[in-house]
Amino acid sequence: MPTATFYPSVTSQPVAGEGVFINGADSTDWVNVTTKINQDYASTTDVGSLTGPDVNSLPPGTPPAATDTRLASEFGYTNIGAATLGLTSKMARGITLLRTTDDAAISTVIPATATAITAVVASFRFADSSYGIDSVGGSGAAVYGVEMQQRNASGAIGSMAQINGLYDYAAVSLYCYYTVNAVSFGTLPTVSQLRSTDYGINFRAKTSDSLETTPYIGMNGLVLAITWTEPEASNRVRRQLVRLPDGRLAAARARIR
Repeated sequence: MPTATFYPSVTSQPVAGEGVFINGADSTDWVNVTTKINQDYASTTDVGSLTGPDVNSLPPGTPPAATDTRLASEFGYTNIGAATLGLTSKMARGITLLRTTDDAAISTVIPATATAITAVVASFRFADSSYGIDSVGGSGAAVYGVEMQQRNASGAIGSMAQINGLYDYAAVSLYCYYTVNAVSFGTLPTVSQLRSTDYGINFRAKTSDSLETTPYIGMNGLVLAITWTEPEASNRVRRQLVRLPDGRLAAARARIR
């Protein structure tokens, strides 16, 4: 079963939510959503690298500010603390998937003859500027979440969102940046749904803590690893000559793949 990794080449914040993502009255907007969510999906060198640094390894800016300059320059982010009711961001979307290695469209990589999609796994990087309850606001101990749901032209795929819980660290003036655990979708698309340019991911951020008044949180490097099954090669029948015990040649039929 072949697997390929794709990134959404088109990212946006639609006017209205889709599926389970209903935009609340005070849901927060995304910043840089059209340019940074898929940034550096294949990078291994800069601040947006998938291979590092590890949790909490980046110190905060000096002096700390509500929006760390690295977060603002490298990530799509949202001021989740500005939401007072739902504590969520608005829904954002990533569609028009291209293969990370060569920018090939997903419809040219996964053939229409594929028999099934067997796995869809999302990965991304996460960043948070957290300044604690004794600094510029926030408890410093919130549980953040990134919720994702697949979608295509006909609407949401599946009735539930996949949730990735991201735990804050109970201390002030921290800047966190790390690669989160991958999100494996339980509901899988059909081959035709997945091959559409409208296939992709809806996502939003949320927090559990109403005291988090200044947690600018962000993400980038969004990719989908997709596995599918190819049709089995059909058996063909051919004739071949074999030598009988008495020395004569005879035609025999043998199945080959």
